[in-house]
Amino acid sequence: MRAKRRILLSVLSIAILAVLAWKLLVPSEPTYQGVRLSVWLERSSTVPQEGRDNTPEIAVRTIGTNGFPTLFRLLQAEDSRLALKLGKLFGRFEVSKRFIVPAQNRNNLAMKGFIILGGDAKAAVPDLVRILEDSDSAKIRGNAAYALGNIGPAANDALPALIRSVTSTNRPADGHPWTAFRQNGPEPAAITALGKIHAEPAVVIPLLLLCMSNTNGVVAYVAMTAIGEFGSDAQQAIPTLISEATNGASRLRFKAMETLAEIHAQPDVVVPMLTVLSSSTNINRRIYSLRSLGGFGADAKPALSNVLTLAQDSNDLVKAAALEAASKIDPDTARSALKKLAPKLPPN
Repeated sequence: MRAKRRILLSVLSIAILAVLAWKLLVPSEPTYQGVRLSVWLERSSTVPQEGRDNTPEIAVRTIGTNGFPTLFRLLQAEDSRLALKLGKLFGRFEVSKRFIVPAQNRNNLAMKGFIILGGDAKAAVPDLVRILEDSDSAKIRGNAAYALGNIGPAANDALPALIRSVTSTNRPADGHPWTAFRQNGPEPAAITALGKIHAEPAVVIPLLLLCMSNTNGVVAYVAMTAIGEFGSDAQQAIPTLISEATNGASRLRFKAMETLAEIHAQPDVVVPMLTVLSSSTNINRRIYSLRSLGGFGADAKPALSNVLTLAQDSNDLVKAAALEAASKIDPDTARSALKKLAPKLPPN
């Protein structure tokens, strides 16, 4: 037992020395207040938190474009076979976690960097497009697509490459047809990016509608999420979404209702349909249709009477959804009508 332990520790020591040697060969990173960019990325958060020290985000933005080489390196990090084996052997040792960092963790740091920089990373678009189109790794191509989406509308020049990524069936050796959804592949990432950039709806929305028709429900779900990012510019998707909301599979049906509220257009067509669905015998249909009606705000006033009735539903979740929807549609009327039922209705 002791001999086995000594062998493991010896191998771990060699691995750590190898990693340290590798680190010496890696290009130096830009710093802020003497701290490396990757360290600031580890400390950063992409979710605003009241009272939290935002120095890490300030550091990333201050380093700015000087950090692109580091972000590109992190984005393209992959686990070698040796690293995977060492991770399995020594992952349980706390000291090893300082030296054997999974590629996914490094990829995530790059994503955080592009989220924080947003439109300020516009100059990175050409290099990210090159990675998206030229990398032999589906995972790295997906990382590039997600990074472009994190840059947002400023990455408008990447639209042709993202569209090609979604539609092309010509893949490198590790590729699969885009209809075979891959969690880390480029196709769902490209669909997501098209939504976050939300430009040229006349070209992109028809493509996203085609993705909605995919037999893989996850692809359709991601496509609907992207359509919702376009807001009222996605009105051409309303007929398809109405059909999905009334006839689609349960998960997609509820997502279609949510997307219709995000588009928030043609209430004269959408609100009556949601009102009918809110009277369904299916509890989830009632809940999701009420949430979507609330998303239309004052434009859903024709449905208010029905919503107030549902505030007396026997199901507590339906009742809560109705109260919330009523407060968004017409806060004053809802508060007056539901005073006894909802004395704690939130203020305007």
